[in-house]
Amino acid sequence: MEGMGMATAVQAVILAAGRGTRLQKPDPTVVLDPETEAIVKQGIKALVPIGGRSFLDYSIHRLMDAGIRRVCLILAPCSEPLEAYVNALPERFPGLSASIAVQPEAKGTAHALRFARQATGDGDFLMLNSDNLYPDSALRDMADSPAGVSYACGFDQESLVAESNIESSRLSQLGILVPRSDDPDALERVVEKPSDPSVYRRDGRLWVTMNLWRFTPDIYDFCDHAQSSPRGEFELTSAVQDLSDSGRPIRMIRSREGVLDLTSRADIFRLQSILCP
Repeated sequence: MEGMGMATAVQAVILAAGRGTRLQKPDPTVVLDPETEAIVKQGIKALVPIGGRSFLDYSIHRLMDAGIRRVCLILAPCSEPLEAYVNALPERFPGLSASIAVQPEAKGTAHALRFARQATGDGDFLMLNSDNLYPDSALRDMADSPAGVSYACGFDQESLVAESNIESSRLSQLGILVPRSDDPDALERVVEKPSDPSVYRRDGRLWVTMNLWRFTPDIYDFCDHAQSSPRGEFELTSAVQDLSDSGRPIRMIRSREGVLDLTSRADIFRLQSILCP
C-alpha cells in the first residue's frame, strides 16, 4: 500500500482454542495416513501436516515475512501437543518469540481474545485464525498500516471463491463487512452469518471477513463487555461493532486474493494440492 512505512504491528495473536469438531467428523471418502489421522481425531487443526509441515507453520512463516516477531497462541486447556509446538517455535523460527494464553472455556472469540491482554500489553497487534492461511499481501498491509487505529481486512467474495478452497455455499456462514457510504475505507457494520449476503454488496462487491484484524488495546474493553450470542458465546464481531459504534474508527483493508481454510478432512487434500503441487 502506498504511503506505508516500516511494520508497526510487530506482534500477532492466533486463535487456536477451537475443538475441531467438523475436522473430527468421519468421512468415508477421505483416507489419511496414521500420523495425520491421529491429529485429526484430536481436532488439532493447526498441527495437521500439509506437505510435511504443520499447517500453522505456513502462517508463522508469512507472519515473519510481514515483520511479525512476537506471537501469542490462545489455546484450550490441556492442549499438550499445541503447547509443545509453541515452545519449539523460537528454535524452529529464529528471531521469533512465542507465548501461550489459555481460554479456560469455549465461550466465543471475544472471550478468547481477552486472555491475550497480558501478552500484547499496550501495543497494536494482528489477530487471526490458526485454521486459515492468509495471503502475504494482506498480512503485510495489515502489519504496515499506521499505528493507533484498528483495521478490518475484507476479502472480495468473488476472489475468495475463485482462489480459495471455500465454496460459495459457505458464504452464509461467514461475516460480512459493510463499509460506510460516505467513507468506503471505513467500516460501518459487521453482519454475522447473514441469511442473504448479497444485500450487503457495495459498488458491486461483497466484502467477507475471515477473522483477520489489527487492533489497538481498546478492543479488550469491548471484549470484556461483549453481548452473548443466541448460542451463548461472546463473539468478536459484536465487540468490533461496539468499538466502531463508540466512535473509534475501524479502517478497511481490502484483499482480492484467496484464503485457504482447514475445516474438514476433505480440505486436507485440497490444501495439499494448492500448497504442495
